[in-house]
Amino acid sequence: MSQGFSSLRGFCVLLSSILLLAGFAFASKEKIVLSFNATDGMTPLSGFVADKKGNLYGVTSIGGNGDCPDYGGQGCGTVFELTPPAQEGGAWTETVLYNFQGGADGDELVGGLILDESGNLYGVTELGGGGSCTYGCGTVFELSPPAVKGDAWTKSTLYIFQGGTKDGSYPEGTLLFDRLGNLYGTTFYGGSLNCAGYGCGSVFELSPQSGGKWRETVLHIFEGNDNGDASNPGFNLLSGCGGKSLRGRGFWRGE
Repeated sequence: MSQGFSSLRGFCVLLSSILLLAGFAFASKEKIVLSFNATDGMTPLSGFVADKKGNLYGVTSIGGNGDCPDYGGQGCGTVFELTPPAQEGGAWTETVLYNFQGGADGDELVGGLILDESGNLYGVTELGGGGSCTYGCGTVFELSPPAVKGDAWTKSTLYIFQGGTKDGSYPEGTLLFDRLGNLYGTTFYGGSLNCAGYGCGSVFELSPQSGGKWRETVLHIFEGNDNGDASNPGFNLLSGCGGKSLRGRGFWRGE
């Protein structure tokens, strides 16, 4: 695994805007580069991350070939790659890199992906894995590219959330790297018995250990609006100046 990590870069695929300049209106033209067909995924809910070659990587929350009972067998979500055309105006090429299978493997991908300098992808599944939640409390995963282009990517589960009062559950946001390779993220539920008994969410850190293992540290457990705190962070974290602080937004109240 690479010890150096690149800055995150978010990219929009579809852009629709109107620019007004010197009394003239110019409207951008939208072009659909991919239409999902359920077998390759359904309902993408997050943006893309791009590599140095301009390939885009994204997730779908459901779809694919997994069988998740909470979605009536409509698939558990996918990770896919979009390769730009060799010539301008040509068609983009989609490749499904991984089909989640639910259960211990994880399912429902809501947050986006991040990319390290070695081309490994990192993300979260809102459900699956294990823990005290009915459909699993969610996971953090890594997808590593094959040594030979065209071979299968390798998926590793870095952490399985346990829920309850000591751990978060249902991660939804995109992860964040620091300069040392630690991962940061939020969970929408868990961490306490407040917020109707589901827990008000948490902020966590995952630190790489020897042997490819990762250690989780719960940095903050939200106590809810009634207790003067935020609750249910469903958004991405931002790093403060010099990487010395984390900023985010709670569902009810926060920065």
